[in-house]
Amino acid sequence: MISKNNWSKFMEKAWRTLIMVVWAGVIIWAKAGLADQKLFEEEVLELLREKNIITPEKYQELYHKLKIQKQSVNEAILELLKEQNIVSPTKYEELKAKVEEEKKQAPVQVVQIPEPLKGVQFKGTWYLDYRAGKRNASDERYNEFSLTRGYLDLRKEFTPWFSGRITPDITKESTGEYKLRMKYLYGNFRLPNLKVFTNNWIEVGMIHNPWFDFEENINIYRSQGTMFIERNGVFNSADLGVGLFGFFGGELSETYKNKVNKHWAGRYGSYGIGVYNGGGYTASENNENKAFEARLTLRPFPDHIPGLQFTYFNITAKGNRKEEPDWRTHIAFLSYEATWGTLTAQYADVKGSQKGEYKIGSSTFLDERNKDGYSFFVNLKAPWDYRYRAFIRYDFWDPNDDTTGDTQKRYIGGLSYEFYKSCMLTGVYEKLKDSAGKDEHFFQTVMEIKF
Repeated sequence: MISKNNWSKFMEKAWRTLIMVVWAGVIIWAKAGLADQKLFEEEVLELLREKNIITPEKYQELYHKLKIQKQSVNEAILELLKEQNIVSPTKYEELKAKVEEEKKQAPVQVVQIPEPLKGVQFKGTWYLDYRAGKRNASDERYNEFSLTRGYLDLRKEFTPWFSGRITPDITKESTGEYKLRMKYLYGNFRLPNLKVFTNNWIEVGMIHNPWFDFEENINIYRSQGTMFIERNGVFNSADLGVGLFGFFGGELSETYKNKVNKHWAGRYGSYGIGVYNGGGYTASENNENKAFEARLTLRPFPDHIPGLQFTYFNITAKGNRKEEPDWRTHIAFLSYEATWGTLTAQYADVKGSQKGEYKIGSSTFLDERNKDGYSFFVNLKAPWDYRYRAFIRYDFWDPNDDTTGDTQKRYIGGLSYEFYKSCMLTGVYEKLKDSAGKDEHFFQTVMEIKF
């Protein structure tokens, strides 16, 4: 009589063998025609997903490549079978040789791309928002649909070392009218590695600052609202200037990038440093000062705890006023990322702000205030399907360390579902507790479309 343990091992071996046989059939039967090959590849993808050999995200990626881009996924499937030890090294080499042979025999369709379109990429990011709640202490209630982002992102690679990008975004006027404004417009120069400094590049024009592109690829809920430091009016995400960015010690493995995070995946960390006008992408330059901004991120245990990073960010500048009030920002940031989710904690110590001013009612004051605060963020993925997520965020902010009774506490919690690759539907509740009595709260649903 077969024991329960042996029976389990037997069944596991049986379905692994079945997968290998079916996939081998893809290669053999591909000779019957491209349509049949696509059909069998699709069946194998379904089988791999059902047996949890590939993640839902990887399935969507390969399915998109197979059905939309009309490309074979033979090689990608073979690599997955090898990673999961479903095929032996000998069988892997045998099947790989068959794949290469089929590629040589397959008919080649040559499409002539016009020279100006070579190296061109068109991308987009859209946030379609609905929210209902209470805005301020006067109990002003609202219920509205809105558009909170409308990137149209055009990129062109001229050479392997030089490319360009232009990204207009939408903004809503006080009249309710939506207009386009420039968010990014820059040239990108890729640089050679220099010892530990790898994957280096320079951006010139209206470019990223060193902070937000890093944080927003860890906390993926920018569609819900701005990040902690921007939410409290310290600075925004782009500006005119020149910046140098890169990694330390090469990149992490493809497995980590595919299963955890492909962005800013420097093996020992990453960096960004730049000189900017200082007013941000929404304002003119009102003085002759330039803002110095720098981020240093260290990943101390890339082999054992690759998701753990320690980050420090600094801005030394003057507020964007003719009076040039001091503006300094220090951020300490701890982050941990894994297949199951993300944890972050940050502390910010600030003097002044990017605008150099603040308002109380209709009066405007020079911003020379000392302020500080901290934020915690947790994002958890469902173990049965990583496309389902739950997240919470808590912000504490003191806009003036020299006065009392003005602190703010913000609570954010929600659920999200990635219904297609990088496209996400999110439901959120947010509440702001203000010591001065300016409480706010709202329910929100936002659909993020990204391609």
